[in-house]
Amino acid sequence: MTNNTLNKDFKSFMSEENIKPSKKISNSVYLFVKKNLHPNIKIVFAKLFTIQAFIGIVTLSFCPQFSFSLTNNNQIFHFLHNIFGLYACVSICAALFMGLGAAVSAQLLTIEEIKIIRSSKLLYYLIISSLTVLSFFIIGAEVYLEIISFWIIGALFGGVFMLELSALLRRKLLY
Repeated sequence: MTNNTLNKDFKSFMSEENIKPSKKISNSVYLFVKKNLHPNIKIVFAKLFTIQAFIGIVTLSFCPQFSFSLTNNNQIFHFLHNIFGLYACVSICAALFMGLGAAVSAQLLTIEEIKIIRSSKLLYYLIISSLTVLSFFIIGAEVYLEIISFWIIGALFGGVFMLELSALLRRKLLY
């Protein structure tokens, strides 16, 4: 469209009398905007958990956490274990596990959904970490309290750090 056409359209719009939309349309627009600007916390959590579960399964293919691996390849685990020790290795695996999910989530979720997660990110990632450990336990993985503590600390750090970093990168790249 040319500037001349835009100017004509704008002048035509401004010369129209005030036309009020119906209550139904006003309410529909209001609810649509409200839903997009203030997403439901439960739905946001469900989306975050679903993304994390999918990425977590992919991550398990190369990081055999809690003796659970889709490939049964423990070479990376033994390499990290020999260099950093058991607790650092468990924390690194948890940070990778949760961090990759957080990075993907920061790209797939809306800006408003990310804001909701960021407002209580420790709680979100503590719950997801705990549910993950519970899932490992249910499917028969060897779970020890001492190791779980380091795993959850690593998962919290990895999830929060990667969510913040990925959200920052997304904002910088988009704006």
